[in-house]
Amino acid sequence: MRCLTQSRPTFGLDPNTFKQLIEGGFSFNGVSHDITDNFWTPFPEQEVKVGTMNSFTSKVFAGKQLRVQEFLFGIPDVGDAHKAELGIEVHYDFAGNITAIKVVQETNVIDVDSVTVETINSKCLSSDEDERCITTHLSMKFLEPLQHKVMAIKAIDFKGRSHITYLNEGFDITGASLNPMVTMMILGTEKYEGLLEVTQTEKYSDICISQDGREFKINDYGSPTQINESFERFADTGVIRDRLHSEFSDYKATEIDNAIEQLLEICPSCLDSFADFEDSWSYEFSYSDRLETIAHIIELEQQRANQVLIDAEQSVTYPDAEIDKDDRQFPLF
Repeated sequence: MRCLTQSRPTFGLDPNTFKQLIEGGFSFNGVSHDITDNFWTPFPEQEVKVGTMNSFTSKVFAGKQLRVQEFLFGIPDVGDAHKAELGIEVHYDFAGNITAIKVVQETNVIDVDSVTVETINSKCLSSDEDERCITTHLSMKFLEPLQHKVMAIKAIDFKGRSHITYLNEGFDITGASLNPMVTMMILGTEKYEGLLEVTQTEKYSDICISQDGREFKINDYGSPTQINESFERFADTGVIRDRLHSEFSDYKATEIDNAIEQLLEICPSCLDSFADFEDSWSYEFSYSDRLETIAHIIELEQQRANQVLIDAEQSVTYPDAEIDKDDRQFPLF
């Protein structure tokens, strides 16, 4: 025991012998998990739904009394606890009483009013006679998903010694955010538009959308780039004869039928001369094929123009000069 009092806190293994010192060093919604590696322990990914209450429990042995118990969420990777998106700190006095609960978050990741913390002295192992460990029970409600899944628990004793254990697979916070999305003003892309209000589509997205449906991508410098066209631009007008109207093709077909009907009333035989016409057809060349065909046509037309001019020259008399007609070229361009 003397050696343990000189060691930093632990949630699982004895720091000196590396034997299991604590059973159930971490629990989620009543299901306990042993910490089998003090730095990183195998932990299956757990799902947490936005808007529901969930409980997280730590059990720690601190030879010099527990001063602070921390629960850290949204860590990018093992070893990056300082980059956590959410931290809940439970502060104790030397007698083991809770003196403060601090929530560290840049945005409303959790509902602060939903946070409850309880603490009890507990046995580190079920076979122990004494209650040498401190169990901290945290309940809270998430309001929005996190960008990262890794979680960690951290303990600090009254000598300032700390220890962090990472739960590598961590927690996947799922569900739609209960917080309003961020809005901002950007310079509009339309002429004389001025400033335009846009709303972020998701918390960690760089895509924002305006009220008329235009989407913008915001770069690292805060400059917007429009990535789609305005939905309003293609909305139906009040005039069905507008070619952009969604019912224009139906209107056109109806007018054609009416015109033919009126023509036949005036001239019943006017369409007889077109009765033997076959159905029209067309062939769509690809763009690359069209370029090759156009170049070939230009070459043929140039040859044809040269030949026409050569033939014309043969009928012209040049009294003062001799011209070798075979070498004469008349380019089209």
